[in-house]
Amino acid sequence: MTFHGQSTHQLDPKSRLCLPKRLHALVPADGPDGERVVWLTRGQGGCLWLFTDEEFERRVGELPDAIFGTGLSQSVEREFWASTFKTRLDGSHRVLVPDELRALAGLEPGKEVCVIGMRGRIELWSPERREAVRLADSDYDRIAPTWAASGGGQSIQQNLQAMQQQAFQQMQMQEHMEALRKLGFFPGGVLPAAPGAVPPNTDAPGGEGGH
Repeated sequence: MTFHGQSTHQLDPKSRLCLPKRLHALVPADGPDGERVVWLTRGQGGCLWLFTDEEFERRVGELPDAIFGTGLSQSVEREFWASTFKTRLDGSHRVLVPDELRALAGLEPGKEVCVIGMRGRIELWSPERREAVRLADSDYDRIAPTWAASGGGQSIQQNLQAMQQQAFQQMQMQEHMEALRKLGFFPGGVLPAAPGAVPPNTDAPGGEGGH
């Protein structure tokens, strides 16, 4: 079973998403009554992850038992399970996206969702967040050979995830600053310089501090 490909589909008014055939055809009908059981949970970088029942149980079996772990590991596990839902595909190949997960992923009823097959899972992205984490062609050409040579090694995956997370955080900051601007926090509509930006030289001739 290898999920693959990318396409865009609309989340209906009842927060149901119809999976394309290339994906739903790979979800086995292995539920007690022949249902196609799936697990929907929060992913990384601002998306949602969808697993088949078998794949989810396999991956959960690989997780460490954090019952006696540190406070941080227990907190991560708590957030993971609090945002994990067992559901099924209906007769029209639709999955219901719970409100909690919709909010986490920035998805809205009636709006489009970017659906990506990622080998053993399916990812659900808002189009805006998908664009924010899209890998530039130059980065792909640079990273792909190393990734393939390492068999998709953990270090490469961590690098990609770090890049995605950074891009997502930058997008969130831009959205936050724009919201503040609309509320009138920045007179004249001028946003403050980004962190690390070099301020203008006001002592130079012609500047505000020039003589």
